[in-house]
Amino acid sequence: GAHTYPDEHRTAAEHTMFTVAAGAAVQGLLVALAVRGVGSCWSGSTIFAPDLVRAALDLPADWEPLGAIAIGYSADGPAAPRDPV
Repeated sequence: GAHTYPDEHRTAAEHTMFTVAAGAAVQGLLVALAVRGVGSCWSGSTIFAPDLVRAALDLPADWEPLGAIAIGYSADGPAAPRDPV
């Protein structure tokens, strides 16, 4: 996770950079899943109820749930191929 420093501004910047990096990693995962025909949906609502999420998933108290990803195959089958751009 993000590091903490004696300087609160540096700690805040570290947290922001960590959050942005996590978002980039999630986006990479979602793209990789889509390329393989797997559907996905990211939800950031875990940020609004971190204590509930930690309790439901039995996560350590110092973990900050930044989101949840639903992953699966569509009941309707894969989407039709798109024309090249």
